[in-house]
Amino acid sequence: MLRQLFLNGDLQVNGDASFKRELWKYHNDSKKYKIGYGPGDVREEGGNGYVSENQWIFIQ
Repeated sequence: MLRQLFLNGDLQVNGDASFKRELWKYHNDSKKYKIGYGPGDVREEGGNGYVSENQWIFIQ
């Protein structure tokens, strides 16, 4: 239970709240492959990749 007083105690705010932390990790490990559409087109896709997300959420 949260309790906060304002204006020398004339105003009081009560409430319940919680915080939630989320951590997401994505890892991609695949073999590279060519996606070119002609002899001069040498584009590649795939390979290693890593993404991490960290966030805090306030829940009432």
